[in-house]
Amino acid sequence: MVTVKQKIPRYLTVEEVRRLKNQPLIEEEYWRKELRKKRSDGAKWLKRLRNKVFNAKRDYAILTIFYSSGIRLSELIAIDVGDVNLDRAVVRVLGKGGLEREGELTDAAIKALRSYLKARRFWNGNNHKALFLTRVGERIKKRDVERKVEEYAQRAGIREKATPHMLRHSIATHLLDNGMDISRVQHFLGHKSIASTQIYTHIIDRRQKEEIRRYHPDSRIG
Repeated sequence: MVTVKQKIPRYLTVEEVRRLKNQPLIEEEYWRKELRKKRSDGAKWLKRLRNKVFNAKRDYAILTIFYSSGIRLSELIAIDVGDVNLDRAVVRVLGKGGLEREGELTDAAIKALRSYLKARRFWNGNNHKALFLTRVGERIKKRDVERKVEEYAQRAGIREKATPHMLRHSIATHLLDNGMDISRVQHFLGHKSIASTQIYTHIIDRRQKEEIRRYHPDSRIG
């Protein structure tokens, strides 16, 4: 049972998530065009443009994994290359309390990871065990991811300030919306108690009540 004192988590709609994830793709295409243009003009110093292309490819993989697996930000930045199993479509993460679990990888996440890993092979620090690298070849930091998610959300026209954790809230809500059993959503999110997962049913109940008030014939009397 969800108490009234619990804060209802903010989440994005499916369309908003689509627009958010699309931003790094738009950015990558833009910087690729700039890179091709500079090369055709005979320019030699192209490091900055290559960084932009790499970062956009990495960021798309990050956003896609967040929405695919529902993992936490702390879990994502700790992922090492060896934790990813594309054949099994899972990524191993260390959750709260030091408990290890596996996050699910959708086809979209696998495709994004394959593309990123291909680019990563030729990147600074490619011998680093960390999966997601910065432009100087170090493990990406929490603040880097938070800033990127916020920036992409603004470019996508999303009014609310978006956070990585909002993507976790979003996929949980969307799965329940589509009929997934709450116990399976609990396992998906890595919650120890189903009480932590039940707050998402409260979101759906509240939205249903709002729709009843909007569409019920008695609400139009007056």
